[in-house]
Amino acid sequence: MEMTARTNAELAADMYGPQADAPATPPAPQASPEGQRTAQELGEALYGKPAADPTQQPADDAPIVKRTDAELATAMYPEPEEPVVLDPVPPDVAAIRDDIARRLYSAQDTFAEAIPDKVFANVAGLDPAAGRKTAAELREISADLDLAPQDVQKLRERITYVQTNQPTVAAQWDETVSLLNAEYGTDAKQALRDARALLRRDPRAARVIEAMGLGNDPQTVMIIARRARSAKGTGRIK
Repeated sequence: MEMTARTNAELAADMYGPQADAPATPPAPQASPEGQRTAQELGEALYGKPAADPTQQPADDAPIVKRTDAELATAMYPEPEEPVVLDPVPPDVAAIRDDIARRLYSAQDTFAEAIPDKVFANVAGLDPAAGRKTAAELREISADLDLAPQDVQKLRERITYVQTNQPTVAAQWDETVSLLNAEYGTDAKQALRDARALLRRDPRAARVIEAMGLGNDPQTVMIIARRARSAKGTGRIK
């Protein structure tokens, strides 16, 4: 059968369906639902704000405050933090987390550096315990999606890129179509469906990506599409 080249617009129509004219500028950020962070807040949380230099010495005229033995002991040997208890997850996700390989290779260990406990330390109004819990759950979600630490680092870089450049939705769609077509050819449409199926398995994963401003980011779509293809090959999604 003779193959007919298709334009990006035609491919986009197949994969996304008919689209209304994209706005000239990205839509204004919506107020985040209670308990969720905006893309800007998540971006600041992932990269943090400059902290005071702990090595900086007090001014010569600063009063010296003596500390009690109990205070010194607390500073040197702080009380251990309460262990993080995660919320229940959908049955399909719980089954993935109960897999023997998952128990051998803990998500908390695998992503300890990519998503440290302090990642949300600078989010205003977020309780430290809630920040630790959020970081722990993000490690589990990353493992659920079969991401690697390098994938998480790439997503962090994309947050900065999107916030700095503010690409239009139309431009993102066009690049996504081109990348999917280049990597998957005539199977590009199915690759996008598989990516969406992987995210639907745990709706929180999709909400996190949207909150970070990466819902239409082409590089993010490609990362999820590749992981979805792997999950489909092993029967973890249909």
